[in-house]
Amino acid sequence: MAELFVTRRAEADLRSIWRYIAYDNPAAADRILLRIDERMQILRHFPEIGALRNDIRRGMRMLVEGNYLLLYEYDSRKDEVDLIAVIDGRRELSGLL
Repeated sequence: MAELFVTRRAEADLRSIWRYIAYDNPAAADRILLRIDERMQILRHFPEIGALRNDIRRGMRMLVEGNYLLLYEYDSRKDEVDLIAVIDGRRELSGLL
């Protein structure tokens, strides 16, 4: 099982997502973060599950949860997943990283 590291950027993204949704519905915000966390755990077991997104950055992978894109990199030599960012998939991706 791969070790998962969450970058400061990804932590900030998760806080922002929660705050934005919680303004109207805290319970919904909790549910969305729970689903994102479940996806993060899947990455630990199946780190190569996400689609390669070399168009964003070489070696970048993407896993989708609802409207959100989990952008991460996997180092197979170290068996480590780095969650780089969690982005609303309805946004333009170019220039976000």
